[in-house]
Amino acid sequence: MDLGEDSAYFRDENVFAFEEPVMFENGRVPSDIAPDLDLVHLRGQGQVLLSLPGPLRSVAVRLEAPVTVPLTHLVGWQGNLTPRVVPLLKSASGESLRTAVELGGEGFALIALGVR
Repeated sequence: MDLGEDSAYFRDENVFAFEEPVMFENGRVPSDIAPDLDLVHLRGQGQVLLSLPGPLRSVAVRLEAPVTVPLTHLVGWQGNLTPRVVPLLKSASGESLRTAVELGGEGFALIALGVR
């Protein structure tokens, strides 16, 4: 993926490599219901090589229409988005069985669906 002039946040496990001019910063989204979401913030001109289970796709996120992405499909995001780890599926006792990331703001969610 070519970053161009944009910056992007990626799940740490999806970043395989990036070119030297690209600057990075590690971070995380804390969660009470799942392990924290480890991230890499990449910015600058250059390319990043991602390790994905399928093709990379983008989904528009708007202020009036937040997007919730299952954690298993989330690669990252671009734009002015605020992430929040949320339950996707709960057991009868209220325990989180599957988690997702809700992205609010203006930008794009980056997702990859596994190839079957």
